[in-house]
Amino acid sequence: MRIQDVGRIHGYLIRHRQIGTKSERGGVDKEERAIAISLRDAGPEAKALLRQLFEGQGLVLHEFGESDVKGTGGGTVFVLARSPESRVPFFGYEQLIFNMKQNNDTQADAKTWFVHIWFVLLDLFYTSRQRGPAEMQGYVDTTFTTDVLVQSVRKYLYDHVRKIDRQSILDTSVYETLLSEKKKRLERYCSSFLELMLDAHLIERRGVDTYRQSLLSAYEMKLNFDRQLALLLPSATPIDAAHALLITPEDA
Repeated sequence: MRIQDVGRIHGYLIRHRQIGTKSERGGVDKEERAIAISLRDAGPEAKALLRQLFEGQGLVLHEFGESDVKGTGGGTVFVLARSPESRVPFFGYEQLIFNMKQNNDTQADAKTWFVHIWFVLLDLFYTSRQRGPAEMQGYVDTTFTTDVLVQSVRKYLYDHVRKIDRQSILDTSVYETLLSEKKKRLERYCSSFLELMLDAHLIERRGVDTYRQSLLSAYEMKLNFDRQLALLLPSATPIDAAHALLITPEDA
């Protein structure tokens, strides 16, 4: 493989993080398919070089075939996941603030909504399905809509946040942010959150206003849970963990 081909594959994977030779739903973008086939057919030396390049950036290149996992469409899928030892972000901090911030929101408000919606999404993907973080195959059954996410966040706010004893919170700023929820604003927060998840390739679009967890996301969860996310989940469920973030002084 020519060095130009290595660079082309590297650049495309950095941008898209998941590529395949086929799609479960049919057509695959022409450029994506060409790059995926080129990588699939590359020799061991070229693949080793690419893996070394990605490792230097805190990323792990992994290949899945039809016999490895569901949802490949009978082809080969490559994912570029964050290494457990790295702190590579899903997306830039500025992009998160830009997407999530509404009207008179502070940056803290934008971050608060992102974190708590993210925990609710994890609950939809895992806890509510009685699925563990190592159970990758279950990602194909995680289909949801924007309305399902909005209603789940609203349920979390009413069933958990509003029942918190205000006296137990040393700093009520996060609590007040979540209590300020209004129907239309919550819908916009959820839509903005989904745009970020799509940009990071952690969810994939399955139809009009229909999404599911991506194979990349499922693999990253399996790879990183014990070393990273588990530290943020002191409780049995993501919902309880998000609840706990409300009353932790350094996060409140």
